[in-house]
Amino acid sequence: MKNMKVVSEAINALRKKGILIFVISHDLEFLSRVATKAVFIENNTVSKSIYLEKDSDFEKLKKFLLQSEGYEE
Repeated sequence: MKNMKVVSEAINALRKKGILIFVISHDLEFLSRVATKAVFIENNTVSKSIYLEKDSDFEKLKKFLLQSEGYEE
């Protein structure tokens, strides 16, 4: 958890400087801390995307990914 916090803070600091960082991860908690946009890629194409407004938009991200995979809560 400590390492995730340090990495999250570093990514967010770089983002505030205008640096775009592309992160691929299955860790929803980590992604909800650093992502401003989530995309779902199918057949080499972005098929769906959402913007995340808050640093802790975990539930919105989780719902998006579950629906993109065809799972409903």
